[in-house]
Amino acid sequence: IIPVENLIHERVLDLFSLYIIIGGMPETVDKYLETQSIYHANIVLELLNHAYEKDISKYEENNNKLYIKEIYNLIPSELNNKNKRFILKNLNEYTKFNKFDASFVWLNKAGVTIPVYNANELNVPLELSKERTLFKLFHNDTGMLINLFADASIQINILKRAKSINFGSIYENVVAKELYVHGYNLFY
Repeated sequence: IIPVENLIHERVLDLFSLYIIIGGMPETVDKYLETQSIYHANIVLELLNHAYEKDISKYEENNNKLYIKEIYNLIPSELNNKNKRFILKNLNEYTKFNKFDASFVWLNKAGVTIPVYNANELNVPLELSKERTLFKLFHNDTGMLINLFADASIQINILKRAKSINFGSIYENVVAKELYVHGYNLFY
């Protein structure tokens, strides 16, 4: 393996940081390329997040609307938690998983989220040891995820590649999304 020159390496890291912030939604990428402005790309990301919320309301059955919106809005905080899975009691302390199950399935089928299920045993195939109620939920677009955090300092610190801040949940989301779009089944 021959390492690339430091200048090239730094440029690739800058582009990767920009990708994390902008995400891959065509509208957002187009706006950034047109304006060279993260601010303008953020406006598009915010509009997309609002459109997702409207679509959730429009297409989902009345009894599940509230749960889908709550789940969608909890993704950033759940990823940022130290827990290794989505904590249902953050939605409702006294409710069983099957009350929310259809909402999680809807978000996944709509291409909004990527669930990563817990595998109880390290036996092949992992699918046989999948625990359906233990999972981590990733967003399908990192730019939209960061926009949901509603904190511009996150973007600045990513661009500066600040070492003092833990971006583990964001990088974990990037890796999960990339593996998923390249056809890998994701299990912890």
